[in-house]
Amino acid sequence: MLPALDRGMDPESWQALGTPSDPQRIPGHPQYSLRQLLLALDIKREHVTPLGKPESEALRLRCEIVNEALRPAETTEEWQNFFTSELAEHRETAFAGTQLITARNESEEALSIALLLREAVEAGKSTALISPDRTLARRVASELTRWGIVVDDTAGRPLEQTPPMVLAILTAKLALQGLDPVNLLALLKHPLAFLGMKAKEVRSAARALERGVLRGPHPRPGLSGLREAVTAAHDLAMEKADRPVSRWRKLVEEDWNAINTLLDRLEQALGPLEALLQNPNEIPVEDIIKTHVDAVLLLGADENGSTEELFSGENGKALAETLTSLLEADAAGLCVPANEWPGVFGALITGGAVRSRTPADPRIHLLGPMEARLQRYDLVVLGGLNEGTWPQRTRNDPWLNRPMKGQIGLDPPERKIGTSAHDFLWNLGAPEVVLSRSERVDGSPTVASRWLQRIVTLAGQSVEQQMRAKGKRYTELALVLDRSETPVRPAKRPEPKPPVEARPVQLSVTAIENLIRDPYLIYAKNVLKLDEVDPIGGEPGAADKGNIIHDALANFLEDWDGPFDDKAVRALKTEGGRLFRPLDAFPAIRALWWPRFERIAEEFVAYEGEVAPKIYDRFLEEYGKVEMQRPERNFTLTGRADRIDQMKDNSLRVVDYKTGQPPSAKQVESLLSPQLPLEVAMIRRKGFEDLPHDMPISDMLYIQLKGGSDAVKLESRVPKESTAEELAEEAWKRLEQLVAAYENPRKGYLSRARVLKEREWAASYDHLARVQEWSLGEDGEDA
Repeated sequence: MLPALDRGMDPESWQALGTPSDPQRIPGHPQYSLRQLLLALDIKREHVTPLGKPESEALRLRCEIVNEALRPAETTEEWQNFFTSELAEHRETAFAGTQLITARNESEEALSIALLLREAVEAGKSTALISPDRTLARRVASELTRWGIVVDDTAGRPLEQTPPMVLAILTAKLALQGLDPVNLLALLKHPLAFLGMKAKEVRSAARALERGVLRGPHPRPGLSGLREAVTAAHDLAMEKADRPVSRWRKLVEEDWNAINTLLDRLEQALGPLEALLQNPNEIPVEDIIKTHVDAVLLLGADENGSTEELFSGENGKALAETLTSLLEADAAGLCVPANEWPGVFGALITGGAVRSRTPADPRIHLLGPMEARLQRYDLVVLGGLNEGTWPQRTRNDPWLNRPMKGQIGLDPPERKIGTSAHDFLWNLGAPEVVLSRSERVDGSPTVASRWLQRIVTLAGQSVEQQMRAKGKRYTELALVLDRSETPVRPAKRPEPKPPVEARPVQLSVTAIENLIRDPYLIYAKNVLKLDEVDPIGGEPGAADKGNIIHDALANFLEDWDGPFDDKAVRALKTEGGRLFRPLDAFPAIRALWWPRFERIAEEFVAYEGEVAPKIYDRFLEEYGKVEMQRPERNFTLTGRADRIDQMKDNSLRVVDYKTGQPPSAKQVESLLSPQLPLEVAMIRRKGFEDLPHDMPISDMLYIQLKGGSDAVKLESRVPKESTAEELAEEAWKRLEQLVAAYENPRKGYLSRARVLKEREWAASYDHLARVQEWSLGEDGEDA
């Protein structure tokens, strides 16, 4: 049987299709394969007997017009005869049962198709979506669940996307490609990963590992790097127990023990596979497969040592069959470098599929072009009609080029296009046909399928408009289906007003600036108790650099009691080297930061040598607090001063290190950046226990540590027309007013209340405040 054989094609076009030996052959035409079969059987086309007749006159006309539209490019000059023929006069009748859906994107296309199929089954029609785009098929299946319709994609689920196989893929990638933090968490949170423990224990330890170690700069590659990172994080958490970082605040010793137990199990499972990387030579595939399978079994074994859950169901059976076939296969001496095995393994499993045995709705079918052959339905949707999808792009074989394929009798890549074109032609013979495409896929513009363009061209503008009008109904329904019944208005600038008893009664001097500039940040952090989290496996940023330099200077000044000479420079660099050690995993960043630190160390020691004769004592990282008396609830201001120097002239100098840009003199004097004035106010109120509180303040100083041409830069912030004490008292007065204002339940925490430069201020909680929504005016510019 020769389905969709065009018995009406003119002899010139039929001959133009060519033969396998003809260099001018047209393998991309839908009739090419049928011609080759007839030539091989030595049967003439006119001797083929048609089976039955078209179901209607409209179908007969449509088939003739579509065959004409798909004629070989070499004979398309015959189209001018078509437009004047009697057949052209019946185009409206031929395409009466045809619709054209042009959606804006793939989501809209899927929902439009789902609505159409839903309507068709209500009318008792048998329906099918036919498309090589399996993503579109899955989207349609998902949309149909809105109405409780469960359909099965006959192409199945790609093997590499099934949960058991995902576990096997992650196993290879983690062990042989550096233990990427994101992949590591994907494995540890995988529902089939047990590592010989209870699922609850694994997930709990994985969350602790994520919070305490993996969020922030990623560890060195490999299991040893992860072990080092865990040890370093634990030691640092213990060292800073009196002022814990937010990510370690909720971790107790039991959590660290659980992390180490989890790491022991990981080393047991992945260690042998990772050890293959130590072999500089190529390794026999049989050895890699066996080690890989052993690792998967250890990861998938529960607390009783059973892998029953890993291999249960269709997905588990597919994994078992795949691993068994790999173990039993003859690799013929194939050897590969260990680090290339994840790619080889991925190639070996590509193309496999797992078909579900779940009962599905028999009225709707999701088919690929191959599965749809010789099937008949009342209504057929041909979806994904874009270039690159239907037909798919041809790819040149890296092993055999076109001439080489021709020499050994293999088909050119265009042969697949011809087969795909034949499937398209065949399915246009359904009583009702819907042609569907999206104008954009993954955000990129698309081009309509070449076959669709040809059909629309021959159908004519009037018929095209009719097809589009019928299809537009479903895209319009898709647009209103999820539309709110009430008008959607942009969010207003948030100003939450929590109960007074829920508002913070203790803030640091650095938090006061946030309360002035962006009160919503205080609401999120101190009322809702939402801590900012670092990205998983990120890179060190400006804050990390600042912390390293701060700690290096503080530790150096705390321990050093000698003269500030070359030996002091070496001591500071040694301390910096110790703190820079975690950056060994980031050689590019370390190469950029370390020379800057060396310049900072040299100039800082030189500066200390100049100022040391004037200093009586240094108070480093001094913590203080002052309680403000209030009618209802007292308020506590806290602060940790980088450095306060007691000078030999019986004055105090308040110093703050800045690795970035320090606040300007105007910002300090206007008290938009009140940190230093408030620290002075705390000194006057005996907030720092070890400091003399009655000495005059000789300076409020920022020491900028950038490491450039001016590695260490001093910037005083004592007002020109007043004293540090006067500015401090004004800061305290305004703080009292600010605290009193927020004791009023009607006072809210407004988002970005006094941000000087909107475009430069980026708070970690802006997404919660929906800044991008309310900050845009109707013209799209910043409001």
